[in-house]
Amino acid sequence: MRFARGLLIFSYGLFSIAAQTLLFREFVTTFEGNDISVGIFFGSWFLWVGLGALLVRKAETLAEKLLGRIEFLFLVYLPAFVLQTILIIQARQLAGIESYALWSIRDILLVSIIVNAPISLVTGMLFPIVCRWVGSGPIQQGGRFPVSHVYMIEAAGSFAGGIGVTIMLGFSISPARIFFLLAFILSLSVFLVRLAGLFIPDPRRAAKLSGQLLACALSFLVPLVVCLCFVLDLMNP
Repeated sequence: MRFARGLLIFSYGLFSIAAQTLLFREFVTTFEGNDISVGIFFGSWFLWVGLGALLVRKAETLAEKLLGRIEFLFLVYLPAFVLQTILIIQARQLAGIESYALWSIRDILLVSIIVNAPISLVTGMLFPIVCRWVGSGPIQQGGRFPVSHVYMIEAAGSFAGGIGVTIMLGFSISPARIFFLLAFILSLSVFLVRLAGLFIPDPRRAAKLSGQLLACALSFLVPLVVCLCFVLDLMNP
């Protein structure tokens, strides 16, 4: 159980930094890559990360509900990435700016705050909840480890994600294929956590076994679908 949860945290760090890299490339293309737009990108990114963390800090009821379903909160990363990619690509249309017109600082700032919301908000909400997750609830029955390990494992995942996505881009692997690979790693990690949870001794096992089996089956479908999409993408270069 410890290994499965550690792997999920590692995958979280890997996905978040790799996703940021891919989205930043799209952002630079859309917003013409000047110094001001780069600064605004990271500023708005960290703004939403902070707001996400503040949200789960202030809304205790929401935080408790998310804590009980944290594995599936990781899967929200996948549609959030797709949504943010679409928003960045369509940024000019959203702002009503023609393709030949230059961006003003005001427009860059306003649009950046909007398009950077999905992934950054999920990232900000996840980290404080993960820190609670490793020290409470059923994790005490075989998977508990110090909160400080969350920082180390997440940092290791970010390091691997940064190097990995750089190498893949260097070999001209398309961002879509990189995303499919990242999505498969993250969703498979979620499935392993759900699967490991079935083997934790629990006196209330009979009452909630059917729900856990269903959750495990659903979490298995996600990496399966992602894998099929990746194979289809490889078959159609």
